[in-house]
Amino acid sequence: MARVYASIDPFYCRVDAPENVRTTEDLGEDDKPLPRGEYGNFCPVTFTNESWLYPGADESEVQVNERVYKLAGDKEAELFKANPGKYITAEGIQKPPEPHIMFIGPRGSGVSTQIELICQKYKVPEFKLKDELLAKLKAAKNERKKQRLLKRGFKPPEPVEEGEEGPPPDPEIEDDPEDFEKEAHEKDTLKSVLNAFSPLIIDGEWFDVTEDDVSTQYTDLLFDSRRPPEIVIQLSVSEDKMLDRLLDRNTIEAKYQELMNKRNEEKRIKRQEDRAAKLKELQEDEEKQPEMIEEEMIEWDKNRDQEEADEDDPEAPNLNAMLDESKEKLTESRNTQSDFCDEFVEKLKEKKVPVVKINGDLPVERVHLRVLSELKSYIEFRNSLFERAQVIDLKPTAAKPNENPCLVFERSYLYSYSKYGTRSPFDISKPDMNTKYSVLYRDKLYFFASEDEKQQFMMTPDVY
Repeated sequence: MARVYASIDPFYCRVDAPENVRTTEDLGEDDKPLPRGEYGNFCPVTFTNESWLYPGADESEVQVNERVYKLAGDKEAELFKANPGKYITAEGIQKPPEPHIMFIGPRGSGVSTQIELICQKYKVPEFKLKDELLAKLKAAKNERKKQRLLKRGFKPPEPVEEGEEGPPPDPEIEDDPEDFEKEAHEKDTLKSVLNAFSPLIIDGEWFDVTEDDVSTQYTDLLFDSRRPPEIVIQLSVSEDKMLDRLLDRNTIEAKYQELMNKRNEEKRIKRQEDRAAKLKELQEDEEKQPEMIEEEMIEWDKNRDQEEADEDDPEAPNLNAMLDESKEKLTESRNTQSDFCDEFVEKLKEKKVPVVKINGDLPVERVHLRVLSELKSYIEFRNSLFERAQVIDLKPTAAKPNENPCLVFERSYLYSYSKYGTRSPFDISKPDMNTKYSVLYRDKLYFFASEDEKQQFMMTPDVY
């Protein structure tokens, strides 16, 4: 039906002819940016169909009415081209979906603490992605095993070998068939786990997940299922601070004392056995009088005390060695997890997911204030999210120093001035601005007197 309307209605919303438009790939360093559509850099198809924000790709870009729309992939691009009017309505875009925010960092960086504080402040539940996904995958696997067992019907149990506790596993029941599409199933399961209609503060911890657990690589799992986070807060932690937080010295000392008590008890029993043997040996000697036996046993005790005092017991527990071993394991784990996080966020950045790295060594309160500052625009100013996505920050290099911005931007024939002209929306009495603090919003140019003014405008552009 959309194709019929497009062929008979000259005003029907349609994609601009590719031969008549510039694309992002065509732009040079000195070219002016292309005007963004009302979704900014987010994919309109993923938002409309799945209520999830997905960063569009430059290679899947189309234009409508000389405005740029970036799609998640080829499939979404074809859907958009077939019926752009479905995604670009006269009423404009709808309210942004619920926030989907991820925290990630090695153990000891404070991820769990910051998630708990954010969830308490905004009254949303914490979401542990790994636990939820693995639990649902396990439940689905058990259900498939149950169905295979029911389908096969009764079969006598296999004979039990001597020494075995039960019958050996039956591969026909335990294993999925060869044509089972495990990766597709994992992606569908992730979609069902990440509820698009609920606010999610996601613990992105993915450590110790094996290929047997999830065969799909983490970032592929998120992006192929169209479920990446909107923003990732990455917390880092130094080795010293991690050890200070995670090294449980009291538990190690308690374990050391337990081992020492056990070792001392073994030595006590051994001494009793040796003493009893020595006493028996003396008592069997008919020439030994009781007084002589007693004197020799006193001497034996003194010699044994001296031996034990001088003894270097290599098998005795060593507290320092136990502490060093625990430190080494924690450090190795921290380094491995930090490397995983760094690799993960680099892949996210390649896909245009914003990542904010925060030093988790700082006191909890300071880290929390920084987290709140970064997430404020994603939670408290959420209704203007799509408006902000249309703002293009024009860097100072967009014009030569002291060059008249009127000439620079009018030459592009793409933009016009806002109702404020070349003056600041915050104070129109101020003299004309220059391109040092300027943005492009809805094909209009806005100029500011300072970086603070520009950032305030970019937070809620629709207000102005």
